[in-house]
Amino acid sequence: MTVLDLLDELYPFTLRGPEFLQFYLGLGLLVVLALWIVTRGSDRPGTASVAIRGVDPYEAAYLRSGRDEAIKVAVFSLADRGLLVAEGGRSDLNASSRLVARAAGDKRLVNRPFERAVLEHFASAGKPATALKAPAVREAAESYHRALESRGLVCSHAETAAAGSRQLVARLILVGVSALRIGQALAHGRYNLMFLVLLTVAAWFAVGRFGSRRLTSAGRRQVASLRNMLTDLRKRSATLKPGGSTNEAALLAAVFGFSVLSAAAFPAARAFSMPQSEGSSGFSSDSGCSSSCGSSCGGGCGGGCGG
Repeated sequence: MTVLDLLDELYPFTLRGPEFLQFYLGLGLLVVLALWIVTRGSDRPGTASVAIRGVDPYEAAYLRSGRDEAIKVAVFSLADRGLLVAEGGRSDLNASSRLVARAAGDKRLVNRPFERAVLEHFASAGKPATALKAPAVREAAESYHRALESRGLVCSHAETAAAGSRQLVARLILVGVSALRIGQALAHGRYNLMFLVLLTVAAWFAVGRFGSRRLTSAGRRQVASLRNMLTDLRKRSATLKPGGSTNEAALLAAVFGFSVLSAAAFPAARAFSMPQSEGSSGFSSDSGCSSSCGSSCGGGCGGGCGG
């Protein structure tokens, strides 16, 4: 007996096309629901209290969007304060500019080890995006992950790995059933597979959306609290002045993103807010949070034709 003969006798592959669609839709919903329940069930209690005077912009950026965002905010803040300058004294700072630390002694002007690591990286001129890949900068940024994890605001690396394993199993089930059905349909000369293919892709993204989590529920509340707390500051963002006399610009970039800052007042923000294509010279983002809550979402899951 061949594999095809076995499939032709095995449920659910004995179902006709529309019936198989209904089966696959139910299977997809069941798998994604189970994954969502397990993922949310692994949540840990955390502390989501916020005091504006105690907010570290880099920690807030890490909480909102991960390590790379914290690095971007640090480079922006140092550039705004004049501790990082464009090579050759150029004032039109953008994503292609080469940055350099103003002077080696400037490291004494910063208190955070994270900022010192960034300044040390730019002791030699380099484009802003190079900081994202610098081992010393990445390691310094990880201190924020450890601090947030200790307060129950972000998932641990072990939890992230476990979530990735669950997603892999779910995708193997859904894609495996779909692949077998497609193979069966092609062997019988049936090619009306568009719905199955499209809905299998939707199932793939749904697993990523509902089976991944970077923030705990307390972490999500913390982000919401920060945004509520800085609502008034965001409304008057156009009045902010560059120069780093306050950390308000860095706070806004950390909590809402660089797009809320005036490009005229903060030209350095252009280096971080512009969308970048892969391989560009600018500050392309790399999530650094595999299997975490920021995964791309898709539609529901479902089946397809091919019976």
